[in-house]
Amino acid sequence: MCRTKSETLFGSSRGEGVPDAARALYLEAEREHAEGNLDVALRRHEAFLDAVAGLPAASTAHSNIADSLLHLGRVDEALREADRAVEVDPTNGLAWCTRGECLAALKRWEDSLASHRHAVELEPGKRACWSLLAEALQDVDRHEEALEAVGRALDVSEPESISKILLQRTRSLCALSRREEALACLDRIPESDPEWPFAQCLAGSVLYRLGRFELALVRFEGHPPDSSTSALVGYFRGLALK
Repeated sequence: MCRTKSETLFGSSRGEGVPDAARALYLEAEREHAEGNLDVALRRHEAFLDAVAGLPAASTAHSNIADSLLHLGRVDEALREADRAVEVDPTNGLAWCTRGECLAALKRWEDSLASHRHAVELEPGKRACWSLLAEALQDVDRHEEALEAVGRALDVSEPESISKILLQRTRSLCALSRREEALACLDRIPESDPEWPFAQCLAGSVLYRLGRFELALVRFEGHPPDSSTSALVGYFRGLALK
């Protein structure tokens, strides 16, 4: 599950009026989540909710609690929190995305897609909403529609790296056997990007499937051996050497 929906709360109107102490709780919760300390993150998000009761940020607090509960496998509780988030602020697109992820976890696929589509209707200028819609469409193998959503995500002008969006696009292109386009997509990710090693690994696997074994080896040989994807690299390198 993508974590791109973690909102930059304090640069938006929903962050207005949040006390400094509550802000610190929010940032700590995000840090704990990123480090995989989900129980701690949940407690911090709950404390943040208490601190912002009655403020616009309460919707984001409920949404983040739902996200933490979902990662902990407490899906029914997560959906209740997500419902509360959109009840507090029906215009919060990222909260609708969280709700969509909860519904997907319950295998309520059409309800999930409806929630994600509502999110992009509310906030068409938010890249994360389009990215999460694309992910939801990919999960039900609707890759042509997913490519449209990825395209909209790429059209959004935001300062963050687009590498994760390009990797999403690659997923659907490969599923549709459009491997040349997938390769071109991966080559758009610069070497300076943290996703570049993984992109090289994927590019090698695409080249292998295109029968370009020597080029595939070049991509694999340039891949850092201590990467988290080293097992995958080793697998494809072994195939290419046969």
